[in-house]
Amino acid sequence: MLSFAGCYPYRHLHCDLDTPWGTCPLWRHTAPPRLRNAIDLALQLVATKDGFSQVAQDAFEVLGVTVGSIEEFLHLSPKPWHIPTEADLHLYYSIYRPGYAFHQQHYDSEKHYYSAAALAIDFLGSHSPKTRCQMRELVLLEDCKGVGFPESHPAGLIPFFQENNRLRILRRLDLWRSEFPLDTFSPEVTPDFISMCMIPWIDEAYALAGAGMPSRCFKLQFHASNTHLQLIFDMLKRDAALHEAYQACCGKDGIQYAPDKLFIRYRNGRCFLSDVFPLAMRGIVQGSSTVQIDAEKGGIWDTAELAEVARGWTIEQWDDWKQRTTGPSITIDDYPVTHDELQSLY
Repeated sequence: MLSFAGCYPYRHLHCDLDTPWGTCPLWRHTAPPRLRNAIDLALQLVATKDGFSQVAQDAFEVLGVTVGSIEEFLHLSPKPWHIPTEADLHLYYSIYRPGYAFHQQHYDSEKHYYSAAALAIDFLGSHSPKTRCQMRELVLLEDCKGVGFPESHPAGLIPFFQENNRLRILRRLDLWRSEFPLDTFSPEVTPDFISMCMIPWIDEAYALAGAGMPSRCFKLQFHASNTHLQLIFDMLKRDAALHEAYQACCGKDGIQYAPDKLFIRYRNGRCFLSDVFPLAMRGIVQGSSTVQIDAEKGGIWDTAELAEVARGWTIEQWDDWKQRTTGPSITIDDYPVTHDELQSLY
C-alpha cells in the first residue's frame, strides 16, 4: 500500500493550517515537482476513504465550482503542458465548471498564452518517430505570460530527448515580457518579486535530471540586458547564500525560537526559499547547470563564515538582515519594454 509519510516525511512538506491560506505559503518552499507529486499521491490516498466524495463536493461549493463527478474529475489529471483539443474542452467543462468570480479575478485582467515549450511538445508529438529522429535543434522563444505553470513544461520534452539523443533544445525566456510585466498595481519590480518569479524556473530546471532528462540536451537561458541580468543574478546568489547560512544555523542552537513553533516559523522566514534552490544556484555558479545566466558569477559563497556571523540570531534578526541587504528594485524608468509593446501583449 502507498504510504504518504514514507514518500514525503513531515519535515519536507508542511502547511500551517492555523494561518489564513496565502499569508503563510509554506507549500511554496517545497520544490515544485516534489509538491505536485505529493499532492497527487495525497489525493490518491484520500480518495479511497469513505465520505471523500461528499467532502470534496462541499469544498468545491465553497469555491463556487461545479463538479459533476469527483471520480471523473480526479481521473482527468492533464499534464500542465497539455494543449487541449476542442473535444478535451467539452469533456473538461462537462465535469468541472469554475465559477465566474474565479475567471474574473485571475484571467480577465491580462492575456495568457500557451508556452513555446508546450507548442514544441505538441509539434513533436504530431510527427512520426522517424521524422523526429532526424531533428537536431529547436530554439523556443518564451516572450509572453504562459498558462499551466510554464516553468514545468520542459518535463514534457523528456521522452523526445530519450528517443533522439542528438536533439538539442534551447529555451530562451524573455524576463520582461513573460515574468516581470509591469502593471497598474506596481511601478517597480522588487527583489522579493524577482526571487518569487525566478526560483520556480530554477527549481524546475534542477529537477529535470532526476526526472530522466539526458545531460547536455536542454538549456534554459534567461534573456534581458546585461545590466539587468547581473543585477538579478547577484540577488539570486545572495538569496542562496543567506538560505544556506540560515539553514546551517537551524537545529544547532543557532536560531533562537520557541521549539514548538520553530519548524513552522523557520520555513516561513524570509531567508528560506525552497528545498533545492541553493544547490541549483551552486550548479549555475559552477557552470554545470542547464540554466544559463549571462553574468559575472564569481566564486561560491562561504556558508560557514556567514553562519558564524549570525549564529544565535532570532528568525526576526535573519529577516531583518535580508531586508537590509536586499538589492535595488527595477523601476518603471529602467524598464526595457515600452507601454505600447506591453499593451499589445496584455
